[in-house]
Order: sequence, then structure tokens, then C-alpha cells
Amino acid sequence: MDNRFNNDSFQKVQAFEDFVERVLFPLESYELMHKTNGYEQNSERYVSDSMKPDFRFKSRVIGKEFHIEAKFRSTSYKNQYDTLSQTQVESFPKIHNEEVPVFIALGYGGVASDPEFISLIPFSEHKKVKHLPACKF
Repeated sequence: MDNRFNNDSFQKVQAFEDFVERVLFPLESYELMHKTNGYEQNSERYVSDSMKPDFRFKSRVIGKEFHIEAKFRSTSYKNQYDTLSQTQVESFPKIHNEEVPVFIALGYGGVASDPEFISLIPFSEHKKVKHLPACKF
């Protein structure tokens, strides 16, 4: 595990993941099937399930399951937002399928605990995303 830990970055990640779980996919509407381990667990002993997307939810209304990888970006770079690491780009195709698709929940602008905009991007489309349409949440 990389020891160059950035506490501010970790707090932003945690704040946005909490927002995704609590606001976008609330308990009343979605069952939480999987949640990856945090930094503290993985720094002590890495859990290989951490290679999976951050969440796996099941809709209580229609019964469909899906994965969510949560990403927050404070600002863009040349009007673009990076979404996935190279490791995720390589490992997510093994997880993504029509029955249980992978989506990227990208929060941008504002603060991680209350982003100004949210985009929900299908994994199959993530490489095509250049300039994201702004959707206020």
C-alpha cells in the first residue's frame, strides 16, 4: 500500500461516497449489497474486494442490481474530468455486464459532501465522455 497518504483527499473521497450512499441511493429505495473497504482497513491489510467498484446496490422497486464507482472532482482540467484509474479501466470489464452494469457517479463542483453537479456515466461510455453536461442535483 502506498504510504503517501493525503488526509484531505481521503476525506473528500469519504464525503462523496457518503453522499452517494445516503442521497443518491438511499436505504428506502436501494439495498446495499457491497461496499468496498476504506483506507484504514486496506492500509492494515489489503482486501482484494477493494478492486471492485465502490458499491453494489439493488433497487427495491424493480429488483435490478448495479455497481457504482464514486468519483468527486473539485475542478476540471481543460474542461474535462478524469473518471477512472488505469487499474479500474482494466478490471471493471471483468465485472461489468448487462445483468449487473457498472456506472460512474461523478460529482463535480461545490464540495464533496454536496457537489454542485452529478453525472451518472455507464462504464461502457466512460471513454467517450469529454465535456460533461451539467445536471444540478
